[in-house]
Amino acid sequence: EAQKIFALLTEHIAMTASPLAQRLVLDWEHTRTRLTSLTPRNFAAVQQLRADAAAAGQNPDSPQVWNKILEVTRG
Repeated sequence: EAQKIFALLTEHIAMTASPLAQRLVLDWEHTRTRLTSLTPRNFAAVQQLRADAAAAGQNPDSPQVWNKILEVTRG
């Protein structure tokens, strides 16, 4: 995950010359210690439902799977 963030920051620098992004990349060892992983509520459950459906040979975007997703997320 940290490498993805580094790549995104590097791309952002190339596109915008952002001074903040440059400082973050130049002090990458310190920046990495400040990174936190956040997972939206119910995201793991939705990912698991989709993976279970795919493993069972079902379309993870089918109405049946979406009904289960809506039940889990109380959508």
